[in-house]
This record gives sequence, structure tokens and C-alpha cells, in this order.
Amino acid sequence: MSLRERLGWNPFFEAHAAALAGRGYAFARIVEEQRGLSRVSGDVDAWAEVSGKFRYEAADAAAFPAIGDWVAVRDNVIHHVIERRSVVSRAAAGRTTAEQVVAANVDTIFVVTALPQDVNARRLERYLAMVWDGGAVPVVVVNKADLSDDAEAASRTIAARLPLVDVVAVSALHERGLEALAPYLQPARTVALVGSSGVGKSTLVNRLMGG
Repeated sequence: MSLRERLGWNPFFEAHAAALAGRGYAFARIVEEQRGLSRVSGDVDAWAEVSGKFRYEAADAAAFPAIGDWVAVRDNVIHHVIERRSVVSRAAAGRTTAEQVVAANVDTIFVVTALPQDVNARRLERYLAMVWDGGAVPVVVVNKADLSDDAEAASRTIAARLPLVDVVAVSALHERGLEALAPYLQPARTVALVGSSGVGKSTLVNRLMGG
């Protein structure tokens, strides 16, 4: 499996990139953004910026490359964004009609909450609506199970309120229950995390990455 394939390249992107064949482009995925520059990985591993033509012709901010996008690159310049399969977005601050793309081409999103204080069904429902609207599949991850007297009962309560989504209870700090997330962590599949500050997203990522 090539690096491009390991990063999630599949027949969907291959088909949409076909129109750009023969122009000398390399295809890579945006893995980091810093001050107007994008770090890309795939056929090429480098920092790149959008072309002047792209900048001029972009319809709005949402058209610009975002984390997770596949792009056509030549000489460290991004010329095209490949069609997106899914988009996680929110309204840009202060501009109710503008869309801010948070991440693109995500397959599964872990909606992370934490026991005992952070569990809020309405907030979770808003996250789930955002995920479904963007075309990804949500999984509710109930973290800090070690702080609850009965984490399983709390998870069952959440699952009863949210019957259309998988609910998994874990303790990232103590590395408990993480094996239940294994079915969602597959090669060439992209997982993102959302949730309130303090629910343990960074700890969970570190545990899943083994670092």
C-alpha cells in the first residue's frame, strides 16, 4: 500500500482527480496548517501555499484547502482541491453566513464527552447533527469512566437518549476500554475528535497513537 493510500486515497478521489491527469501534478493530503501554509503528505511531503490564481478565483473561505483535503500540488504550490467526501464545518465567528471548514474527508468522528460532569445530551445532539450534516459517522466516546461509580449505567443512559449512534465508555488516562475503539481505527480510514475543553481528547489521541 502506497503512502497516498495509507493516508486515505481511494477510488472516489482517484475518479475526481482524473480530470487533472497529465498536468504534472502530485496528489497529497493536507496534514497541518500554519500561517497560510499547508503541510502536505502523499506523493510529495512539503510545505505548500495556494496559487495566486486559486486565491483569486476562490468563491469564499470554505473553498480554500483545509486539514484533510486532498490537493493537486506542483512545485510546492497548491493548484486544486479535490472534491470532498465529507466536511466538518461551523459558522465563522462574527459572520453568520460564512462557513469555516474545520476538517475534510473524515470517515468517523469521535464525539468525546466525560464523566461525571460533562455529559450533556443536548450538546451531544448538536455535535451529532454537525457530524451527520457533514457526511461522517459519529461515535460517542464517554471518557473518564474511572471517575464514575457506574460508567456502564451512564453509558446506557446516553445510548437510550441517542439510539442511532454507538456509545463507548473508556478511561484514556488508565487505558481502559480502548480496545472497543479498534473497529473504527482501520487502515486508510480517517478519524477526528470533537468535544468540549477538558474532556480528555489529547490524552485519548496520545493513548491511541501509543505515545
